[in-house]
Amino acid sequence: MSVLPVQNDEPNFVHLNKSVENLFLLFDNLFQQKMLKRIIGKGSFIKEHIVFYRSLYDDPRVPRAAKWLLWSAICYTLLPFDLIPDFVPVIGQLDDIVIVSALLWLAIRMIPKGIYEEHHKRIFGELRSDDIQLWS
Repeated sequence: MSVLPVQNDEPNFVHLNKSVENLFLLFDNLFQQKMLKRIIGKGSFIKEHIVFYRSLYDDPRVPRAAKWLLWSAICYTLLPFDLIPDFVPVIGQLDDIVIVSALLWLAIRMIPKGIYEEHHKRIFGELRSDDIQLWS
């Protein structure tokens, strides 16, 4: 009569646990790399637009009213108070987006198309079709 050896499932369980842990670490690492790329991408997007608006502001051919609107958009963004306080859910943050976007849109509409295109090509390269529609 032979005695069957008792199998210990612990090593297999430990191995499975390590595999799952490694899989989670892999996904976490990939997620962090993807997020880092997104953050770097957004940073370069913001930097390019700051350079673009700064070049428009420094150009003497840009109308004074457009410069005032660009300056107003920057000031409104940096002011510690808002028309609608930020602690009001959704609407508090929405007013910042709407007001600053409207100020930038108005400023760009006041800039002659040729000057806008010149600066845009210098900073970003080719114009996109949606950029040209600003003056339509």
